[in-house]
This record gives sequence, structure tokens and C-alpha cells, in this order.
Amino acid sequence: MPRLKKPDGSLCRDDAENAVCFRQSIWPETSTGGRPDPLPLPNLPTGRAEHDSSPIFDEDEVSKVCRGLEYGKGCGPDGVPSDAIKYAKAPLIPYLVHLMNACARLSYHPDEFKTSKIVALKKPARSDYSLPKSWRPVALLSCIGKVLERLMADCLQQLAMKHNLLPGTQFGAARRCTTKALEYLLTPIYKSFIHPGFKKAQEIFKWLCTLLSLDIAGAYDHVRCQELLRILADKGIPAWIIHYVRSFLSARRSRVHFPGFVSDDFWVNIGIPQGSPLSPILFVFFTSPMLEKFKQENPAIDIVIAMSYVDDTYILVTSPSYKTNCEILTKWHDVVMGWAGPIGIRFDPSKYQVMHFRRSRTTSDYPDDMPAIVGLTKKNNLVPEERDPADENGVEDKRLTHLRILGLLVDHRLSWDAHIAHIEARVRAKMSCYNRISGSTWGVTLIDMRRLYYTSVRTIIAYAAPVWFVHFEGCGSHLQIRQKLVHKLQVLQNFCLRQISGAFRQTASMVLHKELHIDPIAIYLQRIAMSHRLRTLNTQEHKRLMESQQQLYPGMRSTAVFDAHPYKKAYDLAEAFLVTIRAELYHVKFPVPAAEIWGNRKSRNEYINDYAERQASTMSGMLWDQYLNRRNKASRTLFNVRPVAAKGEWRKENLECYEGLKKAQSTILIQCRTGVIGLNSFLKQVKLSETDMCPCGTGVHTVSHLLYKCPSLAEARVHLPLFNKNLNKPDPTNFKKRAGIRDKLGKTYKKRGKTFTKPVKPNRKPYNDLTTLLTDHAHVVTEWAIRHFGLEQFEWTNQHLLIGPSKKYDSIFEGT
Repeated sequence: MPRLKKPDGSLCRDDAENAVCFRQSIWPETSTGGRPDPLPLPNLPTGRAEHDSSPIFDEDEVSKVCRGLEYGKGCGPDGVPSDAIKYAKAPLIPYLVHLMNACARLSYHPDEFKTSKIVALKKPARSDYSLPKSWRPVALLSCIGKVLERLMADCLQQLAMKHNLLPGTQFGAARRCTTKALEYLLTPIYKSFIHPGFKKAQEIFKWLCTLLSLDIAGAYDHVRCQELLRILADKGIPAWIIHYVRSFLSARRSRVHFPGFVSDDFWVNIGIPQGSPLSPILFVFFTSPMLEKFKQENPAIDIVIAMSYVDDTYILVTSPSYKTNCEILTKWHDVVMGWAGPIGIRFDPSKYQVMHFRRSRTTSDYPDDMPAIVGLTKKNNLVPEERDPADENGVEDKRLTHLRILGLLVDHRLSWDAHIAHIEARVRAKMSCYNRISGSTWGVTLIDMRRLYYTSVRTIIAYAAPVWFVHFEGCGSHLQIRQKLVHKLQVLQNFCLRQISGAFRQTASMVLHKELHIDPIAIYLQRIAMSHRLRTLNTQEHKRLMESQQQLYPGMRSTAVFDAHPYKKAYDLAEAFLVTIRAELYHVKFPVPAAEIWGNRKSRNEYINDYAERQASTMSGMLWDQYLNRRNKASRTLFNVRPVAAKGEWRKENLECYEGLKKAQSTILIQCRTGVIGLNSFLKQVKLSETDMCPCGTGVHTVSHLLYKCPSLAEARVHLPLFNKNLNKPDPTNFKKRAGIRDKLGKTYKKRGKTFTKPVKPNRKPYNDLTTLLTDHAHVVTEWAIRHFGLEQFEWTNQHLLIGPSKKYDSIFEGT
């Protein structure tokens, strides 16, 4: 860590001073020496109204929390990692249940669980890392203690959901995810885009939106613990939970860890620890009075809305002018400051962001109106629509033309160009990292790389997809995502699939999707978006979203104009699907009654997800059939032979032939099955070879020729499973169908008015056709191809492949 700057501007001389400077800048209230007094309890009179919650946890609850622990996370001072708890879960569960229940009944958080190691992590995109505020403190706590904290967090979340203890615009708790928060925030913006405006004094006025993004300085580390306990008491939280939270926040002991240095212990007397599973829900409760006060003083939710996601707060204003928007923002910012000051919450105006939203066809200059808030400047806080040109000294304007809202990059016109570009950059960076662990002929297998793509890469693409991937037909369709951006994402997925499979660039993308059984990106995103909307229907969040969509602007008499709202169109389509899903469920016989499945939220959501996945697979199959029809009409075959991969149906079983293969084997297999391989037949097509003939001179240089006919490989070919040993007698019809060879064995034909039947040759063996070889015998054929095809790409693999085939195929390469 670099030497940090003290408040007087001087630099720290060593790590010890660095630790003191860091501690004092992050936590305004710390102490050393004796144990501090416990936090004072709020007034909890006997007989107070409180919600019911049991301080008893069963084995299922504890086991579920243990399963949810993440692998590879840093351990606390006790040195017990989360991996150890997960691996030893079975014998540990009875003891953990006993420990957790004892702590809950006693409302006690042990001191061993409150002792933390503080590590400093760089905050991204900071210009000066000598400032203590450019580093984020993360508390590494006991992993056993985190199990208890997660159980208590679940209790608070269940109480909040069951009794509506949090404002509807407070997101970040259970079932109030990022996607729902973004939908709620962007709904009024789409409304303003759809509304045609109103006429006043012979002038047409449009409804305009302005967003103010607030920043809480040191959010978790500046929470007033005594105020937090009072808020919990006012909301009717049971006394045993309040006593537990008091114990959790009292006498927190920490030490700062820098590389090669550990500070002395000190007591943290303010804030809640970053890194604890309990901290987010506690912070949500702590900030909830701000939104409650906002709602009380502002019932017109169509004009001004305030929304929070844990420590991120946004105020959106809609009016006929940007100037009016800024005046309203100034007023409501003062309301927020009036609440925050007495309880010690500090906002940092230098990090505020102001964005004015505009329709896509607007050609006027971008407005430069700003709220009258101390510390706000146009240069630093207004998000520009375009960057200014470089000045006389060549200094470029580095301001961003978009605003990052909960991980989503939002531009002024909701065109999503910036977000798609951000997705592309992140995915290509991730795939570049994967190049270090897997190549076309070495490294992680194709099946494992496919799994990595599913779990780590496609999740980047699909982040908050229901918000920005909206596709429908009819009125308002200009507000949906453009086909150009969908095409960019499809090109990006094609790039990823070629990298993980080892296929060449010329390989047809639809064939790759079929071979790896991966849905095209548009179908996948539509599935994710539809699943979210189906699960959200008939919930409080959906009801609130629809109310916001249909809320009339002043002077309006009808909501018909809002029927073109993108989210309304999308949710109307989801409602139609929901009827179909429910009808299907009640017509299919299950071991569990349909009413029981549909009545349970978890099982209902699982069935919805399964239905959406089946629908996506059906749609992918339809696209595959359309691709085959186009290919047939265009007669896209190589020497009248269609590649093996360009046959068959869209199904998951297509992936089975790649299971158990090393990376070099799977690469040459997909090249053989697609026909895009480094043989002369293909190389001539791409003008990398002057001839398409095999070096033997007897035929075209194709996979089929090398496996069946090339005389140079006749001796080696005897080890291939070319003949079907399961057929005792050759079936002429089956032989012709499977081998694809022009043969008249057993065929009846007429000549000069007489009927003849060509006899079957008695000793002829039935061949395994190319499809069977490259599907049922992939392991043997790929090893053989690496040895004998003579491809430069696999030359090193052929010479240095020390691990040969399994014992089952030991005799294949004898004498080769």
C-alpha cells in the first residue's frame, strides 16, 4: 500500500502510521485499551406490540445456510475457512444447530465472532490512491459466525416481507432484487417518452425526466448504532432480535492488515461491519425512515419518486421542463438532508450525478440545468450527452456519457448502446483470461469450458436483462431493444463458442449452437426476461409497477396512451403465458397435486423456470429446422456430402459424444463433424490450397476419404471400428441408408420388361457410416485422426501425447 496522506496533507512515514491514518479516516469513533460499554438499549416497555418470530433454528435451516457459503472466501481470525464448513457439513450440523440456538435464545453474539481482520481493497477508477477514502475496508469475520449472522438476517427479512416493514421503494432485501429496482426507476422515463405532450398557450409541452444520483459517504461505517436499535424497536422487531443486534454491534474488536504488517487491536464504536451477511438488511432498516418521510410529504408518485437499493439512492423528477425538474430536486434534496443530519448520515455532493433524459428523435441542444445544491458543478456532476472536443492544450474530455445505475449503464435516450459495449468488453476480457487455462489442443475440456461459459460468461450478458431486453410488436415498438444490438450480442456469443470449442471461424454459428446445445442469445435473453416477469406477476412489486405505469399526469383523463409502455407490453405477454403454464400444469399428472405446486411460491417458480427453459429449447429447435431448410435449398454441401453436424435434431444428446474427451480430441471431433478442418477440401475453399485432392491422389481430401478410402492409411485403418459387429447379416436397405453408398444390393429393378433382383453378396460386412463413427466411436476415431490426419495443428499433440487411450482401446495403435 502506498503512503497515505494525513488530514494536514503530509504523508505517513511507515505502515503503523498508515494504519492509524486509515482507521481514523474510515471510522470517526474508535478507541483502544479497555472494553467499551455495551450500547444503550432503546425503550422496550413490557407488553409492547411486536411481531412474532421464534429464536429456534432447525437442522434444515442451518444446513441451507452452510450450503450457501461460498468457496474460496477469506477466513477470519479463527482461521476456519468456509470450505471446511461445507466439506464437513454432515458431522458439524448437530453441533452448529446447538450453538446457533443457544446464541439466539441468549440474544448473544460471541466475542470470537465479532473480532475481525480489516483488509483494504482499492476502489475502482480512483485518481489518487494515497487518499484513505480511495480504499474500501472489508471486515474478514469468522465463517462460523457468518452462519449465525445469515440466520438472523433471514429472520429480519422474513419479518420485513410478512409485515411490510420496509417502504415499497426500498430495494435490496429478499425478493426485491436489482432488476425490480431498475424496472421501477425506469418506468416513469418510458412514460415520458410515450406521452405525446400537452398544449398550453399555443405551445406543445413534453414531459421530461431528470435523475439525481446521491452518494452516502462511508455508508456502513457511519451508521449510528443506537439510532438503528431505536428504528428496529419502532418497527415492532421482537425484543430478542433487538438484544442480539445490540450484542452484535457492541465491543467490535478489529485490527488492520496491510501486506507484511498487522496493526494493534482497536475497538470500533460506530457503524456496521462490511462483509457481514447481517449488515445489508440492517442498513436497509436504518435508511427506511428517509423513504417513509419522502412518501408522506410527496403522495404524487408520478411527479417525484425516490428509490434506494441498500446504500444507493436515486431521486427522479418528471415535469414539463428541465429547469423545473432541477428546482424540485433541490427542494427534495433539502428534505433528505434534514433527515440525514441528526442521525449522522453524511452525503458527498462531489459524487452526485445529474442526468436529463431525452427522446430518441430529439435534436435540440442538451440542457445544462443543474439543481442548486452546494458542491454541484456542471463539469463534474452533469452527465453529458457528448464529450467536449479537446482544449487548446490537447486535454481530452474524459467524462462518461452514461450513468451507472446498480451495474446497468444507462444513457440519456435509453438506447442501451453503452451497456452492450460494456458487456462486450467484459466478456472479451473474461474469455481472454480463459485462454490461459484452455487452448484448442490443451487445457480444460470442452464440457468444462462450456460449463464455465454457462456460469461465468452468459451471466454477464444476462445481467438485468428483463430491464433492457424488451421485445414486442405494435405501438411503441421503437422503444424496444434494436436488432443491431441483439446482433452484436449474437456475434459475441459466436466468438465465445468458437473459442471454447476449438472450431474455426468459418464454422457455421448455428451448427456450433446445435453441437454444444446452447440457445441463441436472443432466445436465451427472452427466456430470462420472461421467467422474471412470470415470477413477478401477482406480487406487491408488480402491483406497484403497474400503478406507476398507469398513474395519470396532471390534466390527463385516460391511461390509454400508456398501453404502449414497453414494460406493460412485456407483462401483458407474460400474463398470457401464465394462463398457458397453469393450464398445462393442471393437465399433466404429477405425484404432487397441481394445486399444491402452484400454491407454493418456490415450487411454482421452479415450474415456471422449467417451462421457460422448455419453450426456449423448442424455439431453438425451430430455428435449427429453418437453418436446415435454408441450407437444403441453397444446396450447401461439400461434394454432395452434408457434414455430420448439419444433420439431426436439436437436442441435448448432441453433446454426449464430447463427454470424456481431452481438449485436443474434442477439437478435432468438432472439426470433423462440421467439415471445417485443415484438409485440402476445405483449404481450397478458403484459397489456402491450390488443390482439393488428397496427397494419395485417389480422391478428394475429406474426413470420409481418410477414414474409409485413402490407400496410404489402409494398414492403420484396420484398427478403426468401421464395421458394425452387432449386425450378423447385412441388411441391404439398412446398409444403403446408413452407409450412404450407391449400392443396389437387394434392389428390385426392371429391364426390358422383366423384373430382376440383384443378389446380396454373402460375405460383405455392413459399414458403420460416418455419423456413427463420429458419434458412437468418437474416442477411438479422434485418437486415430490425431495420429494419422497429418494436421499441423495437432502435430505437437501427436508427438507429446503421453497419456494414450484407455485400456479398452490399448490395441488400437499397435503397429502404427
